[in-house]
Amino acid sequence: SATLTVVNSAVVENEAEDGAGINVDGFSTLSATNAAIGCNDAGTDGGGLFLQGNAIATLVNAALFEDTSSTGSTHGAGIYAESTTILSMMNTIVATNIAAYGVYGSGSSSFSYNDVYNSNTSSYTYGGSYTAGTGDISSDPDLYDVTCDGNPLNDDWTLASSSPSIN
Repeated sequence: SATLTVVNSAVVENEAEDGAGINVDGFSTLSATNAAIGCNDAGTDGGGLFLQGNAIATLVNAALFEDTSSTGSTHGAGIYAESTTILSMMNTIVATNIAAYGVYGSGSSSFSYNDVYNSNTSSYTYGGSYTAGTGDISSDPDLYDVTCDGNPLNDDWTLASSSPSIN
């Protein structure tokens, strides 16, 4: 097992079969606070975050944006979590990810005050056994300028003052 702590950081523009942004496995723990995880492309599941094998993840004030599951999988492009995992999200944005669901899983979960939004009208926000938590919304978070153009240095992850994601 291992522990990964991501604070005030960005994990962007990566490719992998599963969990292109971050893949947490085997009794490992992820804590992400004030983190941007975006523009990652998974060949199968969990473009932004993939949890398996008793993994535990806690996301606070994070943003997962424009992550993809290339196969068009029904599993979460933003987050995919297997049944043996624990996922907690608070004040986190999971938006405009490209797959059938933004957040998909069947493990234990705790969700509060998140914005889980898919701009694709045929897509869903939560899937598997996951459902919205207390205070969760589904609205365009209105990020200033995230381009996914191969140069993460020119992206601006700031929320516009009119964003519904500002508490």
